[in-house]
Amino acid sequence: MDWIKLQALAESRDINALFRAMPERFAAFSAVQGDLLLDYAKTSLTVAAREGLPEIIRAAGVEGKRDAMFAGAKLNTAEGRAVLHTALRVPAVHETLRRLFAFA
Repeated sequence: MDWIKLQALAESRDINALFRAMPERFAAFSAVQGDLLLDYAKTSLTVAAREGLPEIIRAAGVEGKRDAMFAGAKLNTAEGRAVLHTALRVPAVHETLRRLFAFA
C-alpha cells in the first residue's frame, strides 16, 4: 500500500456522515490509557484507511527510525545531531528543569 491508495481509502471528509454510517464510531476510534483519552473519531480516518496504516508505517521504515532515535543516531540532519527527544525522559534533565524554573 502507498500514500495514494491510503488517501483513496479516506472516503469522506464529512465526519457527520462517518458517524451516521457507524454509530459506534467513538468506541471504535478512541483509546484510553489511564487518564489519557485518545479520540480520533472526529477525523476523516476510515476503517479501511486505519487498517492500511501499519503497512505504510512498515514501508516508511518508522520502526528503524525509532530504534535509531533511541540509539542516539544523528537524525536531525539540519543540525547534524541526535534528536534528543528521549533525553527529556532522563531524570537529570527533569531535575535541571526544576531548578531552572525555581530560579526563574
